Amino acid sequence: MPPLGSIVQYTLSEHDIRNAERTVQRLNTAAQQNLNTPRVGDVYPAMVLRDFGACVNLRVHLDGGPGAELWVTSVSEGDGPGHWTRQ
Repeated sequence: MPPLGSIVQYTLSEHDIRNAERTVQRLNTAAQQNLNTPRVGDVYPAMVLRDFGACVNLRVHLDGGPGAELWVTSVSEGDGPGHWTRQ
């Protein structure tokens, strides 16, 4: 497992897209775009917050302004949506 605080690459799943649509503001207070539309399979940097051995919790940094991030839990290493890989 990567050390706490390290950056890995995370591939977005359909569940992540729904969470982003629900929790990240599309426009900022000046009515300007705050989040570029994420899609299933997009890869974003993520910080390792907690290591459980077989899986980790991550903070995924999306392409956008303040608050454009997701917290994903119990994620295993692997290929494809919903998994992380080393850089």
